[in-house]
Amino acid sequence: MWVYEHSVETSAAPDAIWRLWADVENWGTWNADIDSIEIRGPFATGTEITMTPPGQDPVHLRVADVTEREMFVDEAEIDGLLLRTIHRLDRLDAYRTRVVYRMEITGPAADEIGPQLGPAVTADWPDTVAALARAALAQPALAQPALAQPALAQPALAQPALAQPALAQAAQPHATQPRAEQA
Repeated sequence: MWVYEHSVETSAAPDAIWRLWADVENWGTWNADIDSIEIRGPFATGTEITMTPPGQDPVHLRVADVTEREMFVDEAEIDGLLLRTIHRLDRLDAYRTRVVYRMEITGPAADEIGPQLGPAVTADWPDTVAALARAALAQPALAQPALAQPALAQPALAQPALAQPALAQAAQPHATQPRAEQA
C-alpha cells in the first residue's frame, strides 16, 4: 500500500468546507486542477463523478462513503489499482478545523506503481487544500472569526501534523512523506 496525507488547519467553519465539498459541480472554482466535472446523482455513497484535469483524460470516481459534515471518500480504479482518497474534517477547537486529504493506493502492484502514480495525483494537494480553506473563509455567513492572520499557504512539513499554537495562521498545511505500508 502507498499512502500520502496532507492537511491544513484553518479557522473556516466545518460547515463552510462541507458545503464546498458537497457542491461537486463547482469544485473547479477552488480546485485549479479541474477543467470540468460532472456528478451523476446526489452527493452520496455510490454516486459517480467524472473529473477532467486540464489537458488530461477524464478520471472516473465513485463516492465510496459519506458521513455528512465530517468526511467523504472517493475511489478510482486505474490499471488494477484502487486509489482511495479520504477527505476529512477534524474539529480541533471552537475556532480551528483540520482539513485532511489522504490517498491510499492498494492492489497487486501498489508498492511498485504507487511511488510513481501517487505523487502525480497528489502533487497539487497543498495548493488545492489551501484554496479550499480560502474559499470557505470567503463565505461570510459561514466563516468563523479569523484568528491572527489571513489564510496563507506555508511550506508543508515533512512530518505528521503536530499541535499548533492557538494563534496560528488561518490555514497552515501539514504533510506526511509518501510511504509504502504493509496491508
